[in-house]
Amino acid sequence: MRIRVDDDFWPSLLTINRRRRHVPSRPVPNSELAPPITAEPSQIRSPVPRLPQELVNLLLDKLHTDKTTLRACALVASSWVPAARRHVFRRLDVQGQKRDASFTQFIDLLSSPLCTFARHIRCISISGSFDNNPWNEWVTETIPVVVARLPRLETLYCSSLDTSAVLPLRLLASQFEFTLRMTTLRLQTIAFDRFEHIFQIICSFPNLHTLEWKSWYHMSREEEVRLSTRSWASLGQVPSNLRVVDVGTPLLCNWSIWQWFLDCEAYWIHTIKLKHVDRVQVAPLAEYLYRLGQSLKSLHISISAKEHLRYLIDDIDLRHNENLQNLVIQSSRTFAFATDRLLLDLGLLPALIHRIPTSLRHLHCILMNQDEIYSRADAIKALDESLIRHEGSHVRSITFRYEGKRVSATKAAMKSLFAKCIQSGIVLVE
Repeated sequence: MRIRVDDDFWPSLLTINRRRRHVPSRPVPNSELAPPITAEPSQIRSPVPRLPQELVNLLLDKLHTDKTTLRACALVASSWVPAARRHVFRRLDVQGQKRDASFTQFIDLLSSPLCTFARHIRCISISGSFDNNPWNEWVTETIPVVVARLPRLETLYCSSLDTSAVLPLRLLASQFEFTLRMTTLRLQTIAFDRFEHIFQIICSFPNLHTLEWKSWYHMSREEEVRLSTRSWASLGQVPSNLRVVDVGTPLLCNWSIWQWFLDCEAYWIHTIKLKHVDRVQVAPLAEYLYRLGQSLKSLHISISAKEHLRYLIDDIDLRHNENLQNLVIQSSRTFAFATDRLLLDLGLLPALIHRIPTSLRHLHCILMNQDEIYSRADAIKALDESLIRHEGSHVRSITFRYEGKRVSATKAAMKSLFAKCIQSGIVLVE
């Protein structure tokens, strides 16, 4: 048997042997050696410090409006994902007449059985015009299918919609399983073609807890005549779970939502936010507040028009609401307003402060007009003296917060005008 050896075999073998040859290393003196590393026993294998998950959740909650930062936080650790997703995916926006490929992909992902963020969506927002075109048709048909996959959906927000056409609002209001889950309904700038549709939409949500109304409707003369021969209760019953009513504009500009509550005897509302009171509304509003009695716990008044303030000053009396705990006044005419240079009329606060229940110990005022503070110094000083003597008022604490320009200067002026009350602890200027 012959063994054939290539010519390049021996050089390669020599190279291997040369690599394996031991080369003695140069001895290193002790002076060149690095000093030994000494460590405390507590520093050895110490665990990485971690914040408690409760604090992490609180920090992420503070970032609820910054979705870019929340998305970055979701990549930090798996324990941060649920708290970040709760804010990133809280609201699903659907807009008419806006073809968006990312929205289509999002809907497809949401429809997948492997979707993991559907449980974080709690609000669906529908806005824009839904007229007859293929895109809007697809959106209108897709929304009812999508909402069925959202187990924790509880808020419906609609804005800039026209009810004369077939649109998602009517489709969703006709789905009984969907309406049972909704607890908050926000309607903003909705163009209703008939006033009956307003009550049909509201009454279709039996478990409604919060109603926010910021739309306008003017009834025709024929509708007024037709409504005058029937009771408002015949239009539908107020949802029995309704507790919070936020009225930014009048429900019907020549009628009143409060008349509907009176006819339905809905005396279970505990929170009312007022941003508009006209001549037609003030009488049923005053009667409804009287009928609420102990049910009313919070009242927020945000009105600046002089004539609307006049209606409240002349007709509103809160002494019958014995469980009223929170009263917020937000106005640019809080202290006084002048009808002419010689006559100074009291504003909203001095008029209401003597007509509040004994249960109310704290009053919160949000000031919107800095000119009122400087030009109404006499009225503020008179209120300061009245509060010191507790003349006819049970309130023991008033907090003033100014929202506008020149905050520091305005606060200094308020502190000087309410010097006596601040010293005694009755007034706090934030």
